[in-house]
Amino acid sequence: MDFEYGGFWRRFAAVIIDSIIITVFASIINAILISTFSRRTSPNAATGAALLLYFIFLISSWLYYTLLESSSKQATVGKMALGIIVTDLYGNRISFGRANGRYWSKILSALILFIGFIMAGFTEKKQALHDIIASCLVVKKDVVVKPKEEVYIKPAKAKFKQVTPPITIPTKKVTPATKVEGKQPRFIQKLVKENRTYEIYKGTDTESAKKFLITKRVDKKLYYIEVETPEGTWGMDIEGLYLVRLLPWQKNISLAKCDGYIIPMSHSNFGLNMAARGISDNFVVKIKCGKCEHEWLDGVRYKNVTAVRCPNCKTINKVDSGNITVLFTK
Repeated sequence: MDFEYGGFWRRFAAVIIDSIIITVFASIINAILISTFSRRTSPNAATGAALLLYFIFLISSWLYYTLLESSSKQATVGKMALGIIVTDLYGNRISFGRANGRYWSKILSALILFIGFIMAGFTEKKQALHDIIASCLVVKKDVVVKPKEEVYIKPAKAKFKQVTPPITIPTKKVTPATKVEGKQPRFIQKLVKENRTYEIYKGTDTESAKKFLITKRVDKKLYYIEVETPEGTWGMDIEGLYLVRLLPWQKNISLAKCDGYIIPMSHSNFGLNMAARGISDNFVVKIKCGKCEHEWLDGVRYKNVTAVRCPNCKTINKVDSGNITVLFTK
C-alpha cells in the first residue's frame, strides 16, 4: 500500500508532547515519594526511593506507549494531537506483542547515538530503526491511499456475511428518472509523483465524471485517472472506479429525507477491503433512491450510515451498510 507517512518533525513534536505527559506523571509520583520518605534520612531509604521512582517511570512509559499504540486509537496522546497513527506494513492495527517489540527496539535506536530515531527523516517510508525492526509504519490518519508496487499484495480473501436479514426494498410505481447529463470533463494535466502517474481532469458534476471514467480502461498499476468536480473527486485505476473521499456533510445523517438502499452488484472487492481495514473512508456501491427509485453509483462508509444525494431528484438519502461484513482469512 502507499501511505502518506508521518514525517520526522511531526513525530518529533509528538514525542515532546508524550514526554511532557510522562514527566508530569513521574513528577507526581516523585512528590508522593518525597512526602513518604521525607522523615527517613538514611542513605538506604533515599536509594530505595530513587530506584522505586525509576522503576515506576520505566513501567509507566512502557505501558503508555504499548497500550495506546496497540489500542483502537493506534496512537499515543502526542500522536493523536499530530494526526498520526502506528500501523503494520499494510495499514492494520498492531498487536500488543508487536507494540512491545517496537518499544524495546527503541533501545537500539538510542544506542547508536540516536541515529535510529533520525532515520525517520530520510528513509523512504519515514521509518525509524525500531519501526523497521518491528515491521511498523507511522502514517497520517484518515488519508486515502492507493496501492504501491513495491509492497503491493493481493487483498486477503474475503467472505461476505449477511449479518441482518436481507433488505426488502419497498415496491412502488417507478417514476421515470430524469436524464442526468453534464459537460465532458476537460483535461487539465498529467502528473508523475514518484512512480505514480495521474491524469487530472476537471468536470462539472459527478455523474458526467463517472460516466466518463467508466469508458476509460486502466490496465497497469500505479496509473490513475481522476476527475475533480465541485461535488468531490472520482477516479479510475486498475481496481476500478473509486471516490477519493467523502464530503464532510455526508456524515451528517440529519440531512437525510428518506432511506436509500444498497443494490448487490458484482465488482472488485479491493475498495471494500480498503474501507474495512480503515484505510479508505468509503467504498463504491450501487444505490437506489428511496423517493424516486433512481439508481446510481456512490461511495458509502463501511458498516456505518452515510448521507448521499440522489442525482435525479436531489433528495438526500440515508444509506446503511451495516449488513455488509468482510471476514479476512489467511
